Amino acid sequence: DFWHIYCENCGTIEHVKTLSAKADESEAKLRTLNHWKDPEDNILLTEKRLTRFAVDGDIRYIDLKITLRASHGEVVFEEFKDGFAGIRTHRNLRLSVKKDKSVQALGSAENSEGITGKEVWGKKADWVHYWGKVEGSDAGMAFFNHPDNLRSPVWWHARDYGLVAA
Repeated sequence: DFWHIYCENCGTIEHVKTLSAKADESEAKLRTLNHWKDPEDNILLTEKRLTRFAVDGDIRYIDLKITLRASHGEVVFEEFKDGFAGIRTHRNLRLSVKKDKSVQALGSAENSEGITGKEVWGKKADWVHYWGKVEGSDAGMAFFNHPDNLRSPVWWHARDYGLVAA
């Protein structure tokens, strides 16, 4: 379990070193080497990650490319609902509010298959889009699956409370 932040029996992803860092007016690229470790601090695999932050007019985006290598023995990935990579949307992009009644749920969701609302959860699609109003302005985010991914299109753990994971 590498998902939870504070967990006794969870694994960790440890930053080993920065391989490169470059930036200009339109983008920044960060390449890192990371180790995935079990709860006993044993290295399970090695990750090379490229994170690209870019601007295109009014659009801001993050492009994430991760290469995993079973560098310390066999690694098995079991299927689980939480996904591999995830993001939490702004609280106003949520589709529903369960606990914090001071937050307005102003969001909408749709996937590449035309499925909308909370029904996007658990469905295979190329992308999921959440949008709505944040502080009176239009806002949104889209999370795309790369078509070269192993199980493309992926299943989406896209929840009405704003969690979106592929």
